[in-house]
Amino acid sequence: MRVTQRAFRGGHPERAVSRRSGIALAMLLAVGSATALPAQAQMRLLDGVAPSGSGGGEAEMGILDEITPAERKAIRRQIDANVADLARRGALPRLTIPVVFGWPLAPMPGFTDYGYHATSFFVDHDPAHPDQLLDYDCGTRTYDLRSGYNHSGVDFVPWPFGWKKMRGDQIAVVAAAPGIITARFDGAFDRSCRFGGGLWNAVYVQHADGSQAWYGHLKRGSLTTKSVGESVARGEYLGIIGSSGSSLGPHLHLEIYDAASNLIDPYSGPCNSLNGASWWLEQLPYYDSAINHLATGFAPPSFNPCPDPESPNEADSFNPDDPIYLVSYYRDQLSSQTARHTLYRPDGSTYSSWLHASSASHYPASFWYWMYVLPGPTGNWRYEIEFEGETYTREFLLDDAVPPRTCGSTPATGCEAPRKSKLIVKDKEGSRDNLTWSFLKGAPAERSAFGDPPSTDTAAFCVYDSSASDGSEALALDALLTPGPDWSSSGTGFKYRDPSAAHDGIKLVKLKAGKAGSPKPVKVLVKGKGAGLDDPLARELALPVRAQLMMGNGSCFEDVYDGAARNDTALFKASR
Repeated sequence: MRVTQRAFRGGHPERAVSRRSGIALAMLLAVGSATALPAQAQMRLLDGVAPSGSGGGEAEMGILDEITPAERKAIRRQIDANVADLARRGALPRLTIPVVFGWPLAPMPGFTDYGYHATSFFVDHDPAHPDQLLDYDCGTRTYDLRSGYNHSGVDFVPWPFGWKKMRGDQIAVVAAAPGIITARFDGAFDRSCRFGGGLWNAVYVQHADGSQAWYGHLKRGSLTTKSVGESVARGEYLGIIGSSGSSLGPHLHLEIYDAASNLIDPYSGPCNSLNGASWWLEQLPYYDSAINHLATGFAPPSFNPCPDPESPNEADSFNPDDPIYLVSYYRDQLSSQTARHTLYRPDGSTYSSWLHASSASHYPASFWYWMYVLPGPTGNWRYEIEFEGETYTREFLLDDAVPPRTCGSTPATGCEAPRKSKLIVKDKEGSRDNLTWSFLKGAPAERSAFGDPPSTDTAAFCVYDSSASDGSEALALDALLTPGPDWSSSGTGFKYRDPSAAHDGIKLVKLKAGKAGSPKPVKVLVKGKGAGLDDPLARELALPVRAQLMMGNGSCFEDVYDGAARNDTALFKASR
């Protein structure tokens, strides 16, 4: 398969954006771990309404790798054997024309973000170790290890949401230069979060001048179908970015050798002691600053422990008065750079405008969010950032008809009711609090009635009682579950499991219906525990009491309890 790269200016495949006229070496085990900072401390409001909240900061790019001497020896032995065999068969033509490299990554069809990568580490030119670091530009954007390993390649990280991009086969590794495949290895575990993972999945390509490129840490089962001895063109698909071998997260490790097997750094710079000229067709600047992604969401992004995929928590439609998070994801952000943010109403007038700059000298990857609660007007709003001469935009809809994602001050309407249900809330002083809601024998439905909670749809559990001053219903307990790895799916439904009950005290949710084409009565089970639960039993609940589960796709399940077997400040128990 050949991947066609998107149109770009200046030799960079990620700069497909409109132009207006006129490393921290945090060696963490989880990619994307974030340091939250008060973004407002570095902002200056220019016009309109200030955000209600903000946050973000550096996304730690602690994605390290290592090839042990034994592994490197085995790789070379296999390559040498294959090269000798190909040479005997005349399948390795040799030319003296120098090889130049194009970009080694490409988005798969359908990818629409402004960019997709960050460069985490370059080749280490200081042979001493540990912590004796020198990259080609005389900086320290590289690493070494106490084992004696000096980083011997360039690491490209999919950013943002590397694990999610890997699982979705979104970013391809492509041949940077034409050549012949001299070795390939597939089958290794590809969700490594540690060293000692053994050999990686990789493709090795020899070019016409005898130089070689190693493309490592690829996703298992994603490698090109071409075999050793077959040719590849510049830009041709080789595999998907993964985390196989000794690796702490998804990335491409590109390692290059000349015809004499000497290590090459493809970047030209004052401290490149290996080779003089650049090997790039067009070398990118040391700081390749840009915005990769602009998003709107119902919550800030969540960067989960390695290897769980991240939870972007994104949406492009909201109700008036919903919290809306405006999120931007940068690569190579510098303190000397200022971004101008503008939020436009549907009529094109400015609702808010502000300037923002990072206080850190350099973030290889960073993200920032700003929270607004917009009362109206309804219609299509536009969020825009001007950064380094480029303009980035994101539109979203504000509409009364958008299904609610969170518990409102009053109950949602039009919810499905069961033939049988039970609600139990126990107050046992903090960590021993307990909640159970069972919803049985609902109307027949297919699994799709719940939406897709692992990937896109929230789930909000709400309890209301009739305690408002006018006797109407008021919110007594609420919990919000966002998409992410705590959810799993089956042919008939979904399951949320978090023994720690870290999200608003909910530890278990089971959603069950029928398979596609075979509707079955809906069953719902919600269980919670601990101090994370709201405390509705600070007073006796006022009947009637209503329990609701609202899914982000607009479906809603509820029951109302006009009486209770017990209702006091220690226990509420009702069934129907």
